[in-house]
Amino acid sequence: MKSKAVLGVILAAIMEVLLYFPGIASAGDVIIIANKDVSASSISAADLENIFLAKKTEWDNGQKIDFVTLQDCQTHDDFLTKYLKKTSAQFQRYFRSLVFTGKGKAPRAFQTEQSLVDYVAGAAGAIGYVSAGTNTSSVKVLTVN
Repeated sequence: MKSKAVLGVILAAIMEVLLYFPGIASAGDVIIIANKDVSASSISAADLENIFLAKKTEWDNGQKIDFVTLQDCQTHDDFLTKYLKKTSAQFQRYFRSLVFTGKGKAPRAFQTEQSLVDYVAGAAGAIGYVSAGTNTSSVKVLTVN
């Protein structure tokens, strides 16, 4: 009887964590994509964070980085949670601050994953993210180290 009560408490705690941090359950489903002309085939988590916070603006070969995001959706939230450790609201505030101070501009955001893939495929130096089920044949998938 006691073991059932303990199990119930543990399950309730796990459910609460998953509800509070929804990205934990599905963050692994986000993949990083880049234009096929980008020389990198992998990227460090630190470089990825710096790119999407507009702190790294060039690839290692000097090519300009064009990072793009999805508009608010689960994939966007999963990406922010896993790689930037930010909520969507924190990410928006960060870029509003950059824009307000004249130190940067908000990234281009797409409504659909396919439109983001199409943009990345045609834009030199572009990088973005999509869910794992998205057709990525026209872009390069980067491994995150």
